[in-house]
Parts: sequence; C-alpha cells; structure tokens
Amino acid sequence: MKEVLEALEQAIKRKIIVQLGRHELEEDDYFFHGFVMDYSETFVLMQLVSDRFDLDGYEVLRTKDITFIDSEFPERRFLEKALTAQGVRPTPLKGIDLSGARPLFKSIEKQFPLLVIHREWVSDDDCEVGRIKLAADEFYTLKNLSPTARWVDDDKMYRYSDVTRVCFGGAYETTLALVAEIQV
Repeated sequence: MKEVLEALEQAIKRKIIVQLGRHELEEDDYFFHGFVMDYSETFVLMQLVSDRFDLDGYEVLRTKDITFIDSEFPERRFLEKALTAQGVRPTPLKGIDLSGARPLFKSIEKQFPLLVIHREWVSDDDCEVGRIKLAADEFYTLKNLSPTARWVDDDKMYRYSDVTRVCFGGAYETTLALVAEIQV
C-alpha cells in the first residue's frame, strides 16, 4: 500500500497520465488511464482518458484494490500528445471527499447530477446509476435511473463497504441526466 500511495503522490506532482491496474478485479491486460487528481488511503480520484483520446469524466477507485501503477507505460506519450493536439487538459476538481463512501457520495452529488456505483466484489457485471435516496451509517439506498433515463422504484439497501468504484461526470451519465432533466 505504501508504494501505491507514493506513486499516486508522484503522479499528482508530475501531472502526468498514469496506468492503474486492479488485477484481482480486472483482467491482467485491463488498465485505467488518466490523471490522478487526489487520493486518500480509502479512495483515488482520477480524470479518465477515454479510448477516444479525450477526458471522459471522473473515476473513484478504492485504494486497497489497486495492485499496479505505472507512469512510464509505452502509450503514455502518445496519449499526452493526443490530448495536447486537441487542447485538452485535466480539469481540477475541488470538494470531493475521499475519506469514505458516504462522504464521497454526498460531495459528488453537490456537483454532479448522477453517480454510477460499482460493487465489483459483490456483482462484477452490474452497476447502479442514480442519486442517493437514503444514507444511513453503513447502508444506502438509491433512486435508480434506468438506461432509458426513467426513474426506477427500488428500496434495496447497499453497503458502503461493498463500493469499489464510482464514476461521475462522464458522457454516459451526463447524457442520462440531460434526458431525465436532472439538475444539481
């Protein structure tokens, strides 16, 4: 864990694209590419570089799941050139609380209309899109939004401790929020 935290600190200082891996959750050849914006011992906030060579929202990963971080991967310079050629730079994001899932959700919802919540150890293929409906100490419920931007009534309780990844501000969830006419 110490090595990962030191590498995250260096990535922020150098303001470079890194490649993060979570080999226990992902295939060995799947990596997240992006700029580390902030981190804690609980979560890491990244602005993602998409396969379209643009910045596509933010991703929060659970720090303890990160098994690999590389700032010298072969495609890094190409990705940096592609972003520079388009005049794209990372967008600083203030006010995201990485101390735990509950404060994380609350701080994101102050700035963004939707959360995409992954619980990959519990259900690796599913995620929930929506807004927090009820926040208790250890559990939360969501007001879920369907893939066709309709609210779905669901009172299922989820544990904060199961959250492995949270996405927000990306093209998918931003488009859903526009269609559903959700504003912050």
